[in-house]
Amino acid sequence: MSESNGYTVYMHTCKINNKYYIGITQQQVEKRWGVEGCGYKTQLLFYRAIKKYGWNEGFNHEIIAINLSKQDACNLEIQLISHYKSNNPKFGYNIAYGGNINIPTELTKMKISKAHMGRKMSQEYCKSVSERVKGEKHPLYGKHHSEETKNKLRQAISGHKHSDETRAKMSKQRKGRIITNETRKKLSESNKGRTRKDLAIINMSRKGSNNPNAKPIICVETGVIYETIEAAATTLNLDHGSISKCCSGIRKTCAGFHWKFY
Repeated sequence: MSESNGYTVYMHTCKINNKYYIGITQQQVEKRWGVEGCGYKTQLLFYRAIKKYGWNEGFNHEIIAINLSKQDACNLEIQLISHYKSNNPKFGYNIAYGGNINIPTELTKMKISKAHMGRKMSQEYCKSVSERVKGEKHPLYGKHHSEETKNKLRQAISGHKHSDETRAKMSKQRKGRIITNETRKKLSESNKGRTRKDLAIINMSRKGSNNPNAKPIICVETGVIYETIEAAATTLNLDHGSISKCCSGIRKTCAGFHWKFY
């Protein structure tokens, strides 16, 4: 099979407790699963269930999709794990979020939180981490979604609307913020003669610790404190705006984590 095609997405469902295990493979599924499920010896949680309930006696085995590109297979695996909540021990045997994305489970988050509670990341450390994953060194460098995947993503977010709770929070945040004519005039005067490029450079210089209004933030699950939102976004390669919205209460999580001002 080629690298770009030939991936299969499958699901095992326990007949006893209705828990799920979802996976992808480029091998023939019989070879991946192994005799009586022996192909899962390294997946200890799932393999213990196989030994307890039996491979065919205890589980139904389904092929969900075949002949997918690697990207499409990973995306489908992520969607299915999220839908069935199979990375939650109450509902399944997966230990990750799928798609080879190592976002920690709730149990792992708790362990990380205890180990890192109170630890503060300096701006210098964040910068060094950023340098290590810049450009070609980034794991996603040069990778692009296929048109089919792009269409699936468009369909997934099509018609998405903010909840009433979110709209109320956004409204509350903006309530009472009035820009007077005098302020407008001052802003206009101060920016006269400046090009968009000049303004972009000024805004960039005020990012992170250069911004006098910057506040430290904390990742609730890990307990790690970052000097600024920019520092957290740079270190973890996350979207600055999404973290900011979490801290402001506009959205609940970013990359599966909760964030707040420290």
